[in-house]
Amino acid sequence: MGRPTVKFRPVPEAGEALIRYLTGTSGSNIPERYHRPLSDLNLREQRARADIDKAKALTKQDGKRRVVAGTLVYIEGEIVKTKALQKRQTAQQAVAQLQREGKLAR
Repeated sequence: MGRPTVKFRPVPEAGEALIRYLTGTSGSNIPERYHRPLSDLNLREQRARADIDKAKALTKQDGKRRVVAGTLVYIEGEIVKTKALQKRQTAQQAVAQLQREGKLAR
């Protein structure tokens, strides 16, 4: 679709690493210096989603409104809803920003 994607894969096994070394190919088109910040951002996203899911379950049980990870969790009728109170940058948005800034190849 033309949008950047970020996929976090496990460390390659010895065979895959050897083939990459012999062929001179890289496992990523993202420069090494961006791996850690993007990985940290992805981890924060996962934690926030987990915290929001826990808050949704609690709200479903007791009906109380909560603010978790910059997101309001509330119940309307019998449906638990969420509303973002602050913007969070996703890993995909970070890659798109780096591309706009010319720091990553498309």
